[in-house]
Amino acid sequence: MLCDMTADGAHPDRSLVTVRDALRLPALRRGRPEVVAGAGGLDRGIRWAHAGEVANIAELLAGGELLLTTGMGLGRTPAQQRRFVAELARRDVAGLVLELGAAHRRPPAALVDAAEEHGLPLVALHREVPFVAVTEEIHRAIVGHQLAVLRRGEEIHRRFTALLLEGAGVPEVLDALARTVANPVLVERDGVAVSYATHRTGDADVLAAAANPGADAMSLAIPSAHGGTWGRLIVLPLDSPLDDDSRVAAERAVGVLAVVLVRRREEELLAAGEHGRFLGALAGGELDPDDAQLRADTLRFGHDGPWLLAFALAPSAGVRAGTATWIALCRSLREELAARRIATLAGAGEDLPDGAAALLVAGLAGPERRPGLAGQVARSVRLAAERHLGSPVADVLAAGPAVAGW
Repeated sequence: MLCDMTADGAHPDRSLVTVRDALRLPALRRGRPEVVAGAGGLDRGIRWAHAGEVANIAELLAGGELLLTTGMGLGRTPAQQRRFVAELARRDVAGLVLELGAAHRRPPAALVDAAEEHGLPLVALHREVPFVAVTEEIHRAIVGHQLAVLRRGEEIHRRFTALLLEGAGVPEVLDALARTVANPVLVERDGVAVSYATHRTGDADVLAAAANPGADAMSLAIPSAHGGTWGRLIVLPLDSPLDDDSRVAAERAVGVLAVVLVRRREEELLAAGEHGRFLGALAGGELDPDDAQLRADTLRFGHDGPWLLAFALAPSAGVRAGTATWIALCRSLREELAARRIATLAGAGEDLPDGAAALLVAGLAGPERRPGLAGQVARSVRLAAERHLGSPVADVLAAGPAVAGW
């Protein structure tokens, strides 16, 4: 994650205690610290504090350490001192603290120049302090910071778990996340923003930023139920900087979104099954018109007029697809036709007549509109077949006559 930029261009790592934070601790303040080089790196995170006096100390470090030294291992020549700093920089050391007096009365010029060149914070201590007291205090601060992060993480976890138990969907989860991180957030799939929530920045600016999030945005993969990635959750730092709490909240939200999407898929499977049972019973002549209307209303058909148009889908010769595939195809049809304000019921399953893989009923404004509606459904079926069956001609579509009533 890349967080907000400081005025001098450095990226502060708010998930860790930083060099700047360490300089505020009493044990280091007693040494009268002076930043003599690399001030642009003061917001680097400290993973650990270490004291050492050997020339090859860099080989013993893993990165992220604040190194404390009296300078006996820096080397006597400017070339050795520059090499000492370059090796620390290659190890990604957080900073170098040099206690003056024992080996050097002032920071060597070559050391200062090299630290500035590599952006390595170099801090001179003008008063002797016990290094063990400094390392203990820094380590306490690191552990305390991590504990605070864990506690905030638990609070955020409880908040999102409550949303899940309340049956929240993707929009509700994104709204809660946007409030928590004080920034706009969005869910992206195949490069398209499918849902988003704003904070202070308006919709137009959020959507513009979504098209090109930038390196400072946070992006996390949303796992799918069958492995792999369903899409991505993106946090846009348009209203406030991103920090460790933002990361924790986004990670918790990703888990909740994955469960919500699985639940939505299960709900869609149930809905498709209910639609299939209803349409199968209708095709079999098992329902009278009043019962059919009642069940259609229960399934939220949403068409007020009497005119209806029925369709049946069957696989083309040689096409093999399971019920789950036809259910997914029906879902795509419902979504696309709903976007065109065409009320539909579409279902698949074991309750359909022999030979039919899916049935569909669409609301019709009047019998004269039948050719137009049939053409629109045919185009939607073609797109759905290409997406779910691998070919636009993988199924056969039959359209019935325009009828007034169930």
